[in-house]
Amino acid sequence: MSAPWNPPQPIEDLFLQLTRGSQFAADGSEPITLSQVLRIGYTLIANTGLFIEACREWRKIRDTDKNMAQFQELFTEAEQDRSSLLTTSSQAGYHAGNVTAAIPNTPCASSRRSSSNGTRASYGTRPSHG
Repeated sequence: MSAPWNPPQPIEDLFLQLTRGSQFAADGSEPITLSQVLRIGYTLIANTGLFIEACREWRKIRDTDKNMAQFQELFTEAEQDRSSLLTTSSQAGYHAGNVTAAIPNTPCASSRRSSSNGTRASYGTRPSHG
């Protein structure tokens, strides 16, 4: 029940995980309260670091007013919003394919390097044959 959840896994999978875990506990004569289930779900979502605003909204709700339907609605909406932003960003060209890497030390950055046969080569000059 407390196995980590990470997008892109659908958030509905998390809700199902919570429901099944709660049912499993009840079947084993060790029921888990709704408050505990919601706290576990909240922690799993908060641990992703992707739902800061939705988590803030959830914390503002009084514990006595919290229920599973409200939990699912709030975080489903937050996940849909996050997913739509990712889709929009990737369509605009902001995706992992545009991430640049550090440029390694190249021949231009160093005027002398060892060649594969152990001799020294100077870049920018012609090798001598003799």
